[in-house]
Amino acid sequence: MLAAALAAAPAAAASSLKAVTLNVAASARGRLEQRLAAISAALRDDGDDVAALQEAPGPAAVGRMALASGLTHSAYFDGGWPPGAGLAILSRYPIAQTRTLTYTCRPSPWKLYRRQALANKGALMARVRTPRGPLDVYDTRLIGDSGSARYLTLRLTQIFELSQFVARHSRSRPFLILGDLNMEADAPAYRVLIDLLGLQDACVRDGEDECGLASDEEGPRLDHALLPDGPRAARAEAAFAEPIPGTNLPYSEREGVAAMLSPAAMRLRLGPDPRRKLEALMRVESAIDQMEAQLRLRRARASWIPIYGFAALLRYDRQLAQLSAVRDRVETERIAWLSGRPSAELHG
Repeated sequence: MLAAALAAAPAAAASSLKAVTLNVAASARGRLEQRLAAISAALRDDGDDVAALQEAPGPAAVGRMALASGLTHSAYFDGGWPPGAGLAILSRYPIAQTRTLTYTCRPSPWKLYRRQALANKGALMARVRTPRGPLDVYDTRLIGDSGSARYLTLRLTQIFELSQFVARHSRSRPFLILGDLNMEADAPAYRVLIDLLGLQDACVRDGEDECGLASDEEGPRLDHALLPDGPRAARAEAAFAEPIPGTNLPYSEREGVAAMLSPAAMRLRLGPDPRRKLEALMRVESAIDQMEAQLRLRRARASWIPIYGFAALLRYDRQLAQLSAVRDRVETERIAWLSGRPSAELHG
């Protein structure tokens, strides 16, 4: 366990940084305050330095957790309107600067029966002043599938926007991406994110996932800890896997990930492989092209229907405009990399 490693090697731990990520939304299913208090106590007792939370219930609750956990510096972002991302970063060390991003593409608001249509997704960055220098910590939650609805293309657009967000603000700084990516480590979209930024996964060692879930019944692991590629500079394991001490109540319906960053992590910088990045950009662009073609066909089929047809036109036009805005940026980035020149986005 990482906590045991901390106790056994205090000198090494003092020069390292421990970060944890957890989606706390499922805590709302029952005994919310007890669960949030237990999460705060675990963060304090495990010696965590940084915590990234998703679907946190609001700034007031985050403030209480910051005080109770000892991670007294905090940042919060609800994702815009309608709110729902609930992104929070708690830190033992001061936060010098924060940045936020709301993703452009989202499902149709007409399908309110699908939870993914009700909340914006986005990203929060906090520049943490660690004893070894500034570290940019990113917290994000990408769109997840909902029932029979599969949102691969929308997830790819969000991955692209996240990659530009990171490149814009952390191209010459060490950074760590934490969060609920709503995809497994073997998903094609996950590979796109890895290739767009050139990342290493703190959970993967020699091809093996060291953050596997405690129970296969809990479904795939969707939480991740990612940092720039290079010499291995982090190790990780599943977090919040056991019930709250003295109870049968889980901290959340989901497990998180705890990562220990070595001092070497502070020397890693953004440096994607040009060929892999270009292939990733082409994959995103192709997915958007296919979805745009499908939406245009549906728009044409629905446009003649009285009353509903007008509403359908508004719906499809909105979605097409969102996709087009992202596609233009993907194309600009692809052309820049194809010509061997970093795009203006990378120069902020």
